[in-house]
Order: sequence, then C-alpha cells, then structure tokens
Amino acid sequence: MATDRTISRELKLQREDGTTFYAQIEGLRVEGTPETSGASQCRLAVMDTTSRRQATDALAASEARFRKLFNDSNDAVVLLQGHTYIDCNNAALHLLGAQRKDQIVGHTAWEYAPKLQPNGRTTVDLFRESVEEALKTGSQRCEALMRRVTGEEIWMQAVLTPIEEAGQSP
Repeated sequence: MATDRTISRELKLQREDGTTFYAQIEGLRVEGTPETSGASQCRLAVMDTTSRRQATDALAASEARFRKLFNDSNDAVVLLQGHTYIDCNNAALHLLGAQRKDQIVGHTAWEYAPKLQPNGRTTVDLFRESVEEALKTGSQRCEALMRRVTGEEIWMQAVLTPIEEAGQSP
C-alpha cells in the first residue's frame, strides 16, 4: 500500500485439497472512491504459473546436465559461435596448453594453427569448409595441424556438430 506501482511475486501456494501450485500474484493500490468511503484498496490478481515454473525447472536441470558433461568430460570440448571460441572445458585448456580460458575464448579457431596445412591448403579454408559441411550434414570430422598456446605443433581431430540456438542458425 506504500507504492503506486504494481508489485509482483511468485509464490508456492497450497489448495484446500493439500496440493501445491505456483502462482504469480500481482498487487496494485487503488485510490479510494466515494463508494469505499475514500479508503484505498488493494487489487490482487493470482495467476497459476505451475506449467511455466515446471518448464523453467526442466530447462535449468537440462542446463546443469549439459554443464556437468561439458565441464567434466575428459575429451577436449570447445564451443564456437561463427569461427570464434566462446567457451571451452578444462580438457581443451590442457590440450591447447592454456592456463586460463581467456587464452582461448574470444580467439578464432585458426588462431592456434599454422597459416598453411602440410598439404598446402590454408587452415582458414579447411576450417570454413569443414564448418559448412557440418552445417549441411549435421556433423563433420576435421583433422588439422594446430599449435598449442606455447607454439608447439600438434595434430588434432575434431568432430564438428552444429547446435541451433533458439531460432538462430548454428
């Protein structure tokens, strides 16, 4: 009653039969009218948000499973957006000889590779064509000569798997 803006909260409520549900409650102070003898009133709206809450909880559980798989995998896993690393796990840091994620994240995929592959093909062309093929087929294997952060050359085999994000192309 101390504000003139709508206040909203989500609460877990219990029905008369003992079952629980989630509800969003919105309250708004309304100035008094002659019919209410000038007394201010509070208007409340109660909306059942159980299905929204269940979907949110399921999404959070799915994200937690993905994060566990991603972080704890013994296989090096990197996430790319376009051709730029946006995340990597500890196994990828170890493989690339990096100590911190910022040594990888934000860098292009070919930054830690020679300009030319041993067969004379440019690394940029190899990566771009491999990504393009993965987008067409759903997955693509790519083998390339790479460099660790220290400059040491290593051969890597990667499996590229596009993941579509909510309406965006991978």
